[in-house]
Order: sequence, then structure tokens, then C-alpha cells
Amino acid sequence: MDSDMSHENDTKKNSNQSQIQLNKGNESSLTSGLVQFLFHQALEEGSELLEKDLIQVNAYCLSVHSEMGQPVLILKALDRDLTLPIPINPLEAGVTLAQSNKSAAPLSPHKVTAALLKALGMQIEKCVFVEIKNSNQYVKLFVSGHPQLRTLKFKAEEVLSLCLHLEVPLYTTQAFISCSRVMIADIDEQRRELINNPSLMNNHHHYIN
Repeated sequence: MDSDMSHENDTKKNSNQSQIQLNKGNESSLTSGLVQFLFHQALEEGSELLEKDLIQVNAYCLSVHSEMGQPVLILKALDRDLTLPIPINPLEAGVTLAQSNKSAAPLSPHKVTAALLKALGMQIEKCVFVEIKNSNQYVKLFVSGHPQLRTLKFKAEEVLSLCLHLEVPLYTTQAFISCSRVMIADIDEQRRELINNPSLMNNHHHYIN
């Protein structure tokens, strides 16, 4: 992943957005429309049926000054014109950025985790985006080399830098991308409402400290 600072001019919102490019390619807009994402048990089990619906994505860029007020990692499909936005916390964003700097010595807090997995004979085979709940995106990590453990479920922002460091293949679906677009729009709307009406944050219950 190559680091590159760029500035986009959003003509619809007339706002500047700083991005660090993590991979070469052309970013596209997401498809519109509300699509309800349903979590299937078959996806958790990695069935052949849903394997056909999976879209592999790679890290494309990191937006450090987004409209959401928090870093957003943009993933881009390998074989089609689709992008997936993943809001992440500042710590995860910093780790992702540090790992993407190929001009400096390799730096990552995940080296110990990688060494432990290797010593135990375990491997994270793939990371699949499976669910959106309460404005949080969740992934399933498919694990091999353990006698009992097959999958682990985490918030996406908690494990993406680890997956990028280990070069774990990332997969999503068209439904998840569409639902993520709706989630991002809802978060943006709520943030704008708080900016325009700061009194909403006031404590109207005097018995609550």
C-alpha cells in the first residue's frame, strides 16, 4: 500500500476532505438505495452458495478528515467499480497509516500477534463483513489450525489493521456495501443535527450528573 496525501473537492457539499492513498486505483461512488442486510447462518459457516456472492476488497485510501468527524478507511473491490467505507477509531487509523508507509522501516504493533499465530500453527484465512448493528460494522474471521476454533466475530474497526498487516483477504457483499452507505448517511445526518442544534447535548435532567 502506497501512502499519498490527496485532497478531494466534493462539489455537492463544497467541503475539503484529506485522504491518504493506500492503494492505486479509481475510487467510485457507492450505489444508492436502502438495502436491508440480513445475516445468514450460511455465511457464518462459509457455505458454497454465499461464496459466490462475496466480493474481494483491498485497502484503497484513508480519509483522515471526513464529514463524519472520524477517520474512514475506504476499501475498493478488485474486480468491479465499488467502494466500501469503514469508520475506524483514531488509534486504528494511526496503525493502518504507519503500516502503509513503505518508505520507512516496517512498524506495527501486530508483530507479536503474527509471531504467536505462526508459533501455534494458526492462520486467519479470510475476513468477511457480515453484519451492521447499532452503527457498527462486524466481520467474521475464519481461522485454521485450531482444533475447535473456526470463526471469530469482531467489530471491523477493531481488527482491520491486523488483517492488513497479516495480508488477510477481505470480502464483502453488495448488500453489505449498500447497507453501509445507509449507515454512513444516517451518522452524517445525526452529526449535522448536533452541530446545528448543540442544545441537544444539554442535560435536561437535573438529577443526572
